Amino acid sequence: MSAPAGNGAWGPGEPLISVCISSYNYADYLIRALEVLRDQKDDADFEVVISDDASTDDSVARAAQFAAENRDMRIRIFANPENRGILENKSRLIDHARGKYILFCDSDDELAPEALSILSGAAQASNADCVVGYVQDVDAQGRVIQVQDFSRTPSKWMVSLLHGSLYRRKIIERYGLRFTQMPEDAVFNLQFHEHSKRVAFVRKPVYRWFVNDQSEGRRKKVLEVPQITERFGRNCRTFRETADRVSARGKRGTVTGTEAQEIELELMKIYYGDLLMANLSVRPAQRMAVYRSMRASMRAAFPNYLRNPNLRSERSIARGYAAKILRWCARFERLGVLGPVLRVYYQVRRFVFFDQ
Repeated sequence: MSAPAGNGAWGPGEPLISVCISSYNYADYLIRALEVLRDQKDDADFEVVISDDASTDDSVARAAQFAAENRDMRIRIFANPENRGILENKSRLIDHARGKYILFCDSDDELAPEALSILSGAAQASNADCVVGYVQDVDAQGRVIQVQDFSRTPSKWMVSLLHGSLYRRKIIERYGLRFTQMPEDAVFNLQFHEHSKRVAFVRKPVYRWFVNDQSEGRRKKVLEVPQITERFGRNCRTFRETADRVSARGKRGTVTGTEAQEIELELMKIYYGDLLMANLSVRPAQRMAVYRSMRASMRAAFPNYLRNPNLRSERSIARGYAAKILRWCARFERLGVLGPVLRVYYQVRRFVFFDQ
Protein backbone atom coordinates (compact mmCIF):
# COMPACT_ATOMS: atom_id res chain seq x y z
CA MET A 1 0.00 0.00 0.00
CA SER A 2 1.25 3.44 -0.85
CA ALA A 3 2.26 5.99 1.75
CA PRO A 4 -0.67 8.00 3.05
CA ALA A 5 -1.70 11.25 1.48
CA GLY A 6 -3.66 13.83 3.40
CA ASN A 7 -2.94 16.00 6.38
CA GLY A 8 -0.29 14.04 8.23
CA ALA A 9 -0.05 13.31 11.95
CA TRP A 10 -1.56 15.30 14.79
CA GLY A 11 0.24 14.62 18.01
CA PRO A 12 0.16 11.76 20.50
CA GLY A 13 -3.55 11.71 21.47
CA GLU A 14 -5.99 9.38 19.78
CA PRO A 15 -9.19 10.85 18.32
CA LEU A 16 -12.47 9.62 19.72
CA ILE A 17 -13.69 8.32 16.33
CA SER A 18 -11.98 7.05 13.20
CA VAL A 19 -14.40 7.46 10.29
CA CYS A 20 -13.19 4.72 7.95
CA ILE A 21 -14.22 5.04 4.30
CA SER A 22 -13.80 2.18 1.84
CA SER A 23 -13.39 3.68 -1.62
CA TYR A 24 -13.61 2.23 -5.11
CA ASN A 25 -14.54 4.18 -8.25
CA TYR A 26 -17.00 6.58 -6.62
CA ALA A 27 -15.14 9.88 -6.82
CA ASP A 28 -18.24 12.11 -6.87
CA TYR A 29 -19.92 10.24 -4.04
CA LEU A 30 -16.71 10.17 -2.01
CA ILE A 31 -16.42 13.96 -2.12
CA ARG A 32 -20.07 14.22 -1.09
CA ALA A 33 -19.37 12.01 1.93
CA LEU A 34 -16.35 14.13 2.85
CA GLU A 35 -18.35 17.36 2.56
CA VAL A 36 -20.91 15.99 5.02
CA LEU A 37 -18.08 15.21 7.43
CA ARG A 38 -16.68 18.72 6.99
CA ASP A 39 -20.02 20.12 8.12
CA GLN A 40 -19.62 18.14 11.35
CA LYS A 41 -15.96 18.87 12.05
CA ASP A 42 -16.79 20.88 15.17
CA ASP A 43 -19.29 18.33 16.51
CA ALA A 44 -16.90 15.58 17.59
CA ASP A 45 -13.24 14.62 17.86
CA PHE A 46 -12.64 12.49 14.77
CA GLU A 47 -10.24 11.59 12.00
CA VAL A 48 -11.01 10.34 8.47
CA VAL A 49 -9.23 7.29 7.07
CA ILE A 50 -9.76 6.44 3.40
CA SER A 51 -8.59 3.17 1.84
CA ASP A 52 -8.91 3.21 -1.94
CA ASP A 53 -8.94 -0.18 -3.64
CA ALA A 54 -7.08 0.74 -6.86
CA SER A 55 -9.84 2.91 -8.31
CA THR A 56 -9.61 3.53 -12.05
CA ASP A 57 -11.21 6.96 -11.72
CA ASP A 58 -9.76 10.02 -9.98
CA SER A 59 -10.99 9.14 -6.48
CA VAL A 60 -7.55 9.34 -4.86
CA ALA A 61 -6.55 12.59 -6.54
CA ARG A 62 -9.82 14.30 -5.65
CA ALA A 63 -9.71 13.05 -2.06
CA ALA A 64 -6.14 14.34 -1.73
CA GLN A 65 -7.20 17.71 -3.13
CA PHE A 66 -10.09 17.87 -0.67
CA ALA A 67 -7.69 17.08 2.19
CA ALA A 68 -5.30 19.80 1.04
CA GLU A 69 -8.15 22.32 0.94
CA ASN A 70 -9.38 21.31 4.39
CA ARG A 71 -6.26 21.08 6.50
CA ASP A 72 -8.22 21.54 9.70
CA MET A 73 -9.69 18.08 9.10
CA ARG A 74 -7.62 15.02 9.95
CA ILE A 75 -7.70 13.06 6.70
CA ARG A 76 -5.37 10.22 5.74
CA ILE A 77 -5.62 8.46 2.38
CA PHE A 78 -4.16 5.05 1.56
CA ALA A 79 -4.18 3.64 -1.96
CA ASN A 80 -3.85 -0.04 -2.77
CA PRO A 81 -1.45 -0.63 -5.68
CA GLU A 82 -3.82 -3.33 -6.96
CA ASN A 83 -7.43 -4.25 -6.30
CA ARG A 84 -7.71 -6.40 -3.17
CA GLY A 85 -11.48 -6.78 -2.87
CA ILE A 86 -13.96 -5.41 -0.37
CA LEU A 87 -12.97 -7.65 2.55
CA GLU A 88 -9.26 -6.88 2.52
CA ASN A 89 -9.83 -3.20 1.79
CA LYS A 90 -12.09 -2.80 4.82
CA SER A 91 -9.63 -4.77 6.94
CA ARG A 92 -6.90 -2.33 5.97
CA LEU A 93 -9.02 0.50 7.31
CA ILE A 94 -8.83 -1.15 10.73
CA ASP A 95 -5.04 -1.41 10.40
CA HIS A 96 -4.75 2.36 9.96
CA ALA A 97 -7.43 3.57 12.37
CA ARG A 98 -6.25 5.35 15.54
CA GLY A 99 -9.51 6.31 17.21
CA LYS A 100 -11.06 4.92 20.35
CA TYR A 101 -14.03 3.94 18.17
CA ILE A 102 -14.29 2.97 14.51
CA LEU A 103 -17.19 4.01 12.28
CA PHE A 104 -17.39 2.44 8.82
CA CYS A 105 -18.76 4.34 5.84
CA ASP A 106 -18.92 3.32 2.20
CA SER A 107 -17.80 5.95 -0.27
CA ASP A 108 -21.19 6.08 -2.03
CA ASP A 109 -23.05 6.73 1.24
CA GLU A 110 -22.85 9.48 3.84
CA LEU A 111 -23.46 10.18 7.50
CA ALA A 112 -26.69 11.85 8.50
CA PRO A 113 -26.58 15.45 9.80
CA GLU A 114 -25.36 15.57 13.42
CA ALA A 115 -24.50 11.87 13.30
CA LEU A 116 -21.09 12.28 14.91
CA SER A 117 -22.49 14.45 17.68
CA ILE A 118 -25.26 11.92 18.37
CA LEU A 119 -22.98 8.89 18.33
CA SER A 120 -20.10 10.43 20.27
CA GLY A 121 -22.47 11.77 22.90
CA ALA A 122 -24.03 8.35 23.38
CA ALA A 123 -20.61 6.68 23.54
CA GLN A 124 -19.29 9.06 26.17
CA ALA A 125 -22.48 8.96 28.24
CA SER A 126 -22.70 5.16 28.30
CA ASN A 127 -19.08 4.07 27.85
CA ALA A 128 -20.52 1.47 25.48
CA ASP A 129 -18.46 -0.95 23.42
CA CYS A 130 -20.79 -0.28 20.50
CA VAL A 131 -23.28 2.46 19.64
CA VAL A 132 -25.93 1.72 17.01
CA GLY A 133 -28.22 4.21 15.29
CA TYR A 134 -30.92 4.17 12.63
CA VAL A 135 -30.04 3.84 8.94
CA GLN A 136 -32.02 5.66 6.25
CA ASP A 137 -32.43 4.06 2.82
CA VAL A 138 -32.27 6.92 0.30
CA ASP A 139 -33.08 6.90 -3.42
CA ALA A 140 -31.24 8.71 -6.21
CA GLN A 141 -33.40 11.82 -5.72
CA GLY A 142 -32.49 12.02 -2.05
CA ARG A 143 -35.87 10.78 -0.80
CA VAL A 144 -35.92 8.52 2.24
CA ILE A 145 -37.40 5.15 1.21
CA GLN A 146 -37.49 3.71 4.68
CA VAL A 147 -35.73 3.93 8.03
CA GLN A 148 -34.06 0.77 9.25
CA ASP A 149 -34.90 1.01 12.92
CA PHE A 150 -34.76 -1.35 15.89
CA SER A 151 -37.29 -3.59 17.49
CA ARG A 152 -38.97 -2.48 20.71
CA THR A 153 -36.50 -4.66 22.63
CA PRO A 154 -33.30 -4.42 20.57
CA SER A 155 -30.55 -6.99 20.88
CA LYS A 156 -26.94 -6.69 19.80
CA TRP A 157 -27.24 -10.05 18.02
CA MET A 158 -29.98 -8.77 15.72
CA VAL A 159 -28.15 -5.81 14.22
CA SER A 160 -27.28 -6.73 10.65
CA LEU A 161 -25.72 -3.59 9.24
CA LEU A 162 -22.17 -2.47 9.82
CA HIS A 163 -22.84 1.18 9.08
CA GLY A 164 -24.24 3.74 11.46
CA SER A 165 -22.42 2.15 14.40
CA LEU A 166 -19.40 2.88 16.57
CA TYR A 167 -17.16 -0.10 17.44
CA ARG A 168 -14.61 0.05 20.25
CA ARG A 169 -11.25 -0.41 18.51
CA LYS A 170 -9.63 -2.03 21.56
CA ILE A 171 -11.97 -5.02 21.23
CA ILE A 172 -11.31 -5.29 17.50
CA GLU A 173 -7.56 -5.31 18.07
CA ARG A 174 -7.59 -7.54 21.16
CA TYR A 175 -9.36 -10.34 19.30
CA GLY A 176 -7.81 -9.71 15.89
CA LEU A 177 -11.15 -9.05 14.21
CA ARG A 178 -11.05 -8.41 10.49
CA PHE A 179 -13.35 -8.90 7.52
CA THR A 180 -12.97 -12.51 6.47
CA GLN A 181 -16.22 -13.61 4.83
CA MET A 182 -19.39 -12.35 3.21
CA PRO A 183 -21.80 -10.86 4.07
CA GLU A 184 -19.20 -8.77 5.85
CA ASP A 185 -21.69 -6.74 7.90
CA ALA A 186 -23.45 -9.65 9.58
CA VAL A 187 -20.32 -11.73 10.15
CA PHE A 188 -18.30 -8.84 11.61
CA ASN A 189 -21.16 -7.93 13.95
CA LEU A 190 -21.44 -11.55 15.06
CA GLN A 191 -17.73 -11.77 15.86
CA PHE A 192 -17.56 -8.36 17.53
CA HIS A 193 -20.58 -8.87 19.74
CA GLU A 194 -19.27 -12.16 21.03
CA HIS A 195 -16.88 -9.95 22.99
CA SER A 196 -18.91 -6.77 23.56
CA LYS A 197 -20.39 -6.11 27.00
CA ARG A 198 -22.38 -2.93 26.62
CA VAL A 199 -24.27 -1.73 23.53
CA ALA A 200 -26.13 1.59 23.31
CA PHE A 201 -29.03 1.97 20.87
CA VAL A 202 -29.79 5.49 19.63
CA ARG A 203 -33.20 5.94 18.06
CA LYS A 204 -32.12 8.64 15.62
CA PRO A 205 -30.92 8.45 11.99
CA VAL A 206 -27.14 8.49 11.79
CA TYR A 207 -26.40 7.00 8.35
CA ARG A 208 -27.78 7.53 4.85
CA TRP A 209 -27.52 4.41 2.70
CA PHE A 210 -28.00 5.36 -0.96
CA VAL A 211 -29.77 2.86 -3.21
CA ASN A 212 -27.21 2.95 -5.98
CA ASP A 213 -27.76 0.50 -8.85
CA GLN A 214 -24.02 0.40 -9.52
CA SER A 215 -22.98 -0.50 -5.98
CA GLU A 216 -21.24 -3.78 -5.32
CA GLY A 217 -24.23 -5.22 -3.51
CA ARG A 218 -26.73 -4.47 -6.29
CA ARG A 219 -24.67 -5.10 -9.39
CA LYS A 220 -25.72 -8.19 -11.31
CA LYS A 221 -22.95 -10.77 -11.45
CA VAL A 222 -23.37 -14.44 -12.26
CA LEU A 223 -21.78 -16.81 -9.75
CA GLU A 224 -21.36 -20.55 -9.93
CA VAL A 225 -23.49 -22.62 -7.57
CA PRO A 226 -20.51 -23.80 -5.45
CA GLN A 227 -19.49 -20.16 -4.81
CA ILE A 228 -22.86 -19.43 -3.25
CA THR A 229 -23.52 -22.70 -1.45
CA GLU A 230 -20.00 -23.03 -0.03
CA ARG A 231 -20.10 -19.45 1.23
CA PHE A 232 -23.42 -20.05 2.92
CA GLY A 233 -22.17 -23.33 4.37
CA ARG A 234 -19.28 -21.44 5.91
CA ASN A 235 -21.70 -18.88 7.34
CA CYS A 236 -23.75 -21.69 8.87
CA ARG A 237 -20.68 -23.12 10.59
CA THR A 238 -19.60 -19.69 11.86
CA PHE A 239 -23.02 -18.87 13.30
CA ARG A 240 -23.49 -22.35 14.77
CA GLU A 241 -20.09 -22.29 16.50
CA THR A 242 -20.78 -18.83 17.89
CA ALA A 243 -24.22 -19.88 19.14
CA ASP A 244 -22.67 -22.90 20.85
CA ARG A 245 -20.12 -20.75 22.63
CA VAL A 246 -22.80 -18.28 23.66
CA SER A 247 -25.02 -21.09 24.96
CA ALA A 248 -22.12 -22.55 26.95
CA ARG A 249 -21.52 -19.20 28.62
CA GLY A 250 -25.23 -18.95 29.37
CA LYS A 251 -24.97 -22.05 31.51
CA ARG A 252 -22.48 -20.15 33.64
CA GLY A 253 -24.90 -17.27 33.98
CA THR A 254 -23.14 -14.72 31.76
CA VAL A 255 -25.33 -14.93 28.65
CA THR A 256 -29.07 -15.34 28.37
CA GLY A 257 -30.43 -18.47 26.69
CA THR A 258 -32.39 -16.46 24.13
CA GLU A 259 -29.24 -15.08 22.52
CA ALA A 260 -28.56 -18.30 20.62
CA GLN A 261 -32.03 -17.97 19.08
CA GLU A 262 -31.25 -14.38 18.10
CA ILE A 263 -28.05 -15.55 16.41
CA GLU A 264 -30.11 -18.18 14.60
CA LEU A 265 -32.50 -15.48 13.38
CA GLU A 266 -29.63 -13.45 11.93
CA LEU A 267 -28.53 -16.47 9.90
CA MET A 268 -32.10 -16.82 8.67
CA LYS A 269 -31.89 -13.27 7.30
CA ILE A 270 -28.81 -14.25 5.30
CA TYR A 271 -30.49 -17.47 4.16
CA TYR A 272 -33.65 -15.89 2.79
CA GLY A 273 -31.82 -12.83 1.51
CA ASP A 274 -29.38 -14.97 -0.50
CA LEU A 275 -32.27 -17.00 -1.92
CA LEU A 276 -34.00 -13.85 -3.14
CA MET A 277 -30.77 -12.37 -4.50
CA ALA A 278 -30.12 -15.58 -6.45
CA ASN A 279 -32.32 -13.94 -9.07
CA LEU A 280 -29.38 -11.66 -9.79
CA SER A 281 -26.46 -14.00 -9.30
CA VAL A 282 -27.46 -17.52 -10.41
CA ARG A 283 -28.37 -18.90 -13.81
CA PRO A 284 -32.10 -19.69 -14.00
CA ALA A 285 -31.62 -23.44 -14.38
CA GLN A 286 -29.53 -23.58 -11.19
CA ARG A 287 -31.61 -21.50 -8.78
CA MET A 288 -33.60 -24.34 -7.25
CA ALA A 289 -30.42 -26.37 -6.76
CA VAL A 290 -29.09 -23.44 -4.73
CA TYR A 291 -32.26 -23.45 -2.63
CA ARG A 292 -32.03 -27.17 -1.89
CA SER A 293 -28.36 -26.95 -0.96
CA MET A 294 -28.79 -23.91 1.27
CA ARG A 295 -31.83 -25.41 2.96
CA ALA A 296 -29.79 -28.51 3.80
CA SER A 297 -27.01 -26.36 5.30
CA MET A 298 -29.51 -24.36 7.32
CA ARG A 299 -31.14 -27.49 8.68
CA ALA A 300 -27.77 -28.99 9.59
CA ALA A 301 -26.75 -25.88 11.52
CA PHE A 302 -30.08 -25.10 13.20
CA PRO A 303 -32.54 -28.02 12.82
CA ASN A 304 -35.40 -26.15 14.52
CA TYR A 305 -34.93 -22.73 12.93
CA LEU A 306 -38.53 -22.53 11.71
CA ARG A 307 -39.67 -22.69 15.34
CA ASN A 308 -37.64 -19.65 16.36
CA PRO A 309 -39.90 -17.74 18.79
CA ASN A 310 -38.63 -14.37 17.55
CA LEU A 311 -40.51 -14.93 14.29
CA ARG A 312 -43.79 -14.53 16.14
CA SER A 313 -42.84 -11.56 18.28
CA GLU A 314 -43.42 -7.99 17.14
CA ARG A 315 -41.05 -6.90 19.90
CA SER A 316 -38.12 -8.89 18.50
CA ILE A 317 -37.84 -7.96 14.84
CA ALA A 318 -37.40 -4.45 13.48
CA ARG A 319 -40.13 -3.06 11.29
CA GLY A 320 -39.80 -2.59 7.53
CA TYR A 321 -39.89 -4.68 4.39
CA ALA A 322 -36.96 -6.89 5.40
CA ALA A 323 -38.84 -8.07 8.49
CA LYS A 324 -41.89 -8.83 6.38
CA ILE A 325 -39.78 -10.82 3.93
CA LEU A 326 -38.22 -12.78 6.76
CA ARG A 327 -41.59 -13.68 8.26
CA TRP A 328 -43.24 -14.54 4.95
CA CYS A 329 -40.36 -16.72 3.76
CA ALA A 330 -40.38 -18.62 7.06
CA ARG A 331 -44.16 -19.00 6.84
CA PHE A 332 -43.96 -20.38 3.29
CA GLU A 333 -41.20 -22.76 4.31
CA ARG A 334 -43.17 -24.06 7.29
CA LEU A 335 -46.02 -24.79 4.88
CA GLY A 336 -43.64 -26.60 2.52
CA VAL A 337 -44.27 -24.22 -0.39
CA LEU A 338 -41.20 -21.96 -0.39
CA GLY A 339 -39.76 -23.78 -3.42
CA PRO A 340 -42.80 -23.08 -5.64
CA VAL A 341 -43.02 -19.51 -4.32
CA LEU A 342 -39.38 -18.93 -5.26
CA ARG A 343 -40.00 -20.29 -8.76
CA VAL A 344 -42.77 -17.74 -9.26
CA TYR A 345 -40.66 -14.97 -7.73
CA TYR A 346 -37.73 -15.71 -10.03
CA GLN A 347 -40.04 -15.41 -13.04
CA VAL A 348 -41.86 -12.21 -12.20
CA ARG A 349 -39.48 -10.12 -10.09
CA ARG A 350 -36.09 -8.64 -10.79
CA PHE A 351 -34.83 -8.00 -7.32
CA VAL A 352 -35.71 -7.33 -3.70
CA PHE A 353 -32.92 -5.82 -1.67
CA PHE A 354 -32.62 -7.40 1.75
CA ASP A 355 -30.96 -5.52 4.55
CA GLN A 356 -31.62 -5.34 8.24
